[in-house]
Amino acid sequence: MNISEHDSITLMQQEANREIVESLYQHNFINQDAKDHVLELLYPHHQWGYWTSKILQTLGFILLITGMVYFFAFNWERMSPAYKLISIEAALICCVAGAWAFSLSRLVGQLFLTGACVLVGIFLAVFGQIYQTGADAYQLFLIWTLLTLPWVCIGQFSPLWFAWIVLLNITVILSWEQTFLPKRGDFHIDAILIGLNTFILFLREYLCAQDREWLQARAYRILLAIAILLLALISIETMITTYSLTNKSLVASTCLGVLIHLIFLAFYRYKVIDMWVFSATIISIAIILCSIANRIIFKYSISDVTQWSLMSLAVMIIFATAVYVLRKSSPPPLPKEGLIS
Repeated sequence: MNISEHDSITLMQQEANREIVESLYQHNFINQDAKDHVLELLYPHHQWGYWTSKILQTLGFILLITGMVYFFAFNWERMSPAYKLISIEAALICCVAGAWAFSLSRLVGQLFLTGACVLVGIFLAVFGQIYQTGADAYQLFLIWTLLTLPWVCIGQFSPLWFAWIVLLNITVILSWEQTFLPKRGDFHIDAILIGLNTFILFLREYLCAQDREWLQARAYRILLAIAILLLALISIETMITTYSLTNKSLVASTCLGVLIHLIFLAFYRYKVIDMWVFSATIISIAIILCSIANRIIFKYSISDVTQWSLMSLAVMIIFATAVYVLRKSSPPPLPKEGLIS
């Protein structure tokens, strides 16, 4: 094989997909029969029924949970407190029993467990409404998050895991608004959210490296990374636009945001190649540079014509550079010899 060590590592890190198969076929490394066979393995046509069944099961579960929520909302005044709690508890027990009966290795069992997690939150909300516990909203979400954490770990169901992360973020945000914000009105929560979600993202990367198959879905990495980049971008943009009103928490958020961009550039370019995350990072950096250029140009330029001309030129240069970096950083083309004899 006439492939350098760097190229071979890069190829091994790429998942098999239609583009690679087509490239192999175009370079005459495989014939038509081999191409058709590989594509059939990657995208089997006979599994349409399997995926249709999955979609219908998921849709049915969502409709069932939504119906239960609306049932309680519509009949709230006509239901006794005991009936409300008993009915939710009965549904919760049924969901747990269904998860156990169908096994957590199957989608049906995982959906039942997800339903149980949702019903825990409904039960806590109804309990608080009936007995007027006086608990803040963040306490409700905190208890909900803690109670469902064992099920999330046991279930090993990536949509449930991602929903739990959203729940955790809501808990942190509500805790900040109801506890810290009244005392420290100038406190920025961005650094906490960036640090928390970055820790979760790299914990996922570590577990994926340990062959945890249930976390392998690439979409959740992309969603988490984009959310982190948005938080970092907001912090940096706030620093740029309100430089004279900065405080320690905003400075910390900005520094952490810059660090996150640098880490993402290195990690998703060389360690775990993911051009979606890498591209999102490059675009975010380009937006930041445009904001810096905007602040400098509009502060020191003389006339409006000069300002807009320089700004247009700066935007073109920045995004042209971003495109150039993306093109240079894209995975190398398949070698012309040595892959398949």
